[in-house]
Amino acid sequence: MKTDMTITHRIDLAVTILDSATGRPADGFLRLNKNGKELKYRNASDGLALLIDISREDFELEVIVSGFEPETVTVTYADLDEQIPAMEVSLIPQDSFGEAYLTIDGSLKGLIAVDAVRVAAPSFIAQAIDERKRLLTVNSLYNQVLPGRRYGIVSKDETRFEAIEIIKITPEGAYKLAKIPDVQVSGLHLAYRVTGRVRDGTCLLRLPNDDSNASWILRSVTAAGDSYRTFVIGDIEVGAEGKRIGIDAIMKPKPKARTGTKTEPETDASAVPDQNESNEQTAKAKGG
Repeated sequence: MKTDMTITHRIDLAVTILDSATGRPADGFLRLNKNGKELKYRNASDGLALLIDISREDFELEVIVSGFEPETVTVTYADLDEQIPAMEVSLIPQDSFGEAYLTIDGSLKGLIAVDAVRVAAPSFIAQAIDERKRLLTVNSLYNQVLPGRRYGIVSKDETRFEAIEIIKITPEGAYKLAKIPDVQVSGLHLAYRVTGRVRDGTCLLRLPNDDSNASWILRSVTAAGDSYRTFVIGDIEVGAEGKRIGIDAIMKPKPKARTGTKTEPETDASAVPDQNESNEQTAKAKGG
């Protein structure tokens, strides 16, 4: 007598592993450890690893990919989807020769997060946002879909950006956001946001060094608020440790004029009299 037996398996975690510098899948040999022990996984697609039948208990997941800095994240199931728990891990690329990336590292008091966007010719322009549904519509100049999830909405003067995170793309092509941005987005362009790692106030961020003329906006997040600095990547010299600069050197305030140094006071242009008007007033004064 034959007995039919059905064996079922459950996906207990789907992990998408990305290159933080590009937003593309992290390409390299992958190893996943759960609380220090190696896990077996299945590759579902580029950058996606499925962990099956590992039990749904919170744990520390170590992600190791050749060519990238290893990363350890905490898996908290209460924060994930119940049907298929999924999470994304961004890995910082290693720079063996010290020139493929600009490395920004070091410490700042109270540093919580650090990220940056490249200022370039806009390819994606924000059109409108449905605040109730948190849906952002975007005009793509080349009919492309936004790759990755983390972006910055760049200000008109290109000195700061509003960080946004995309949760999913709707069938109609709109982008659902994790939260509503605090700025009016219509007409502003979106740039991919490179994220760094901060541990105990010390950061590590690597930006692609593929264009010496590229201008970047760097943001540091502290308990006191967000600070922004713009810089051109080609202005940073290659030293003994490669193309590297401390975050304090970029974020430090501009030096004030020394005591006793004469400086020109800032003047409201609208308050400066026209030269002809000034001459007329002088002539009247002499005549009166």
